[in-house]
Amino acid sequence: MIHAMKTPALALSAFAAAFLTLNEASSGEGGIYASAPLGAGRQETETGPSGPPRPTQGPAGTNAQDSTEEQAQLVSAFRAMGIQLSTEVKALGFSARVEILNELLEYLLSTTQGATHETLFLTDVSPDGLTAAMLALGVPQGSNVKYVAKDPPPTREEVRSGVRTHDVVPPSGGETYLYAAWREAAGARDPQTGEFPSETLHFHRMEDLLLDLVRGRSMRRHAWSWIGSRMIQDPGSGGGQVLAATAMGNLINVAFFSQGDTLVTAALPECVVQTGWRPNVWLLPDTGSEVLFIMSTVELDGLPGDLRASVPFVPEPVGETSPR
Repeated sequence: MIHAMKTPALALSAFAAAFLTLNEASSGEGGIYASAPLGAGRQETETGPSGPPRPTQGPAGTNAQDSTEEQAQLVSAFRAMGIQLSTEVKALGFSARVEILNELLEYLLSTTQGATHETLFLTDVSPDGLTAAMLALGVPQGSNVKYVAKDPPPTREEVRSGVRTHDVVPPSGGETYLYAAWREAAGARDPQTGEFPSETLHFHRMEDLLLDLVRGRSMRRHAWSWIGSRMIQDPGSGGGQVLAATAMGNLINVAFFSQGDTLVTAALPECVVQTGWRPNVWLLPDTGSEVLFIMSTVELDGLPGDLRASVPFVPEPVGETSPR
């Protein structure tokens, strides 16, 4: 289990900027992401369109040993926030738990401050921490859904017949791939001891855990979009700004929302339907079960080896199980 610790947003931003600098310095042979620098594709600006500001990056160090040690310290700092950075691929993992199984979904991931009645997973990890960690992985900035008024607008009769007044432009860019992993017992239970002979690893694309009620299938696999959450007035302090994802507690949405309050959004045209999504109960463990929630800027063929130790074990229910 990965435990979370809250850390100020500016400190998280500094961690991200430092990680980018360190990795760019070691992105050649021996660097932890030698095939592609962490900062590739991101704008080199003091502040981005959303999320905590990034401090100016100083010149990269030249001592490889010092750089490696500082990278290890930074990975350790993120782990203290409940976030495990992979040093094998551009991916991270953190603890989440199944929240609902039999309701319509508008969100995939929330904190306890968010829409807990319509989200599949809950997490205690800070949205600020995830923002810093994803910036450290070099995630590019994406764009949220847009609703563009039709020109010329449809007539009143056309609207009455179901013609939309706006065209929907789905989210794009900020390619982010989502996965969930957990371990379960495997084989037949021993009737004498009640024990199972082995265990098995579940590693799923997040889309496979979501049912598209319109298509009658699981959600189409695709790259989700990192939009980074907009900044809003901090409702708790009466001054300053905070990530909307932090204040409202909704981190990843399945159905489209034009406000841009989340960190990540689904990016399929069919996500315009607000009531078209449910959990795939045939694959998911029971409510309350812990999983490793994985975010990556590249498609993964399997679970990164250095995240394997963080995958939780989901115990088999005791006694008679009730239908879901």
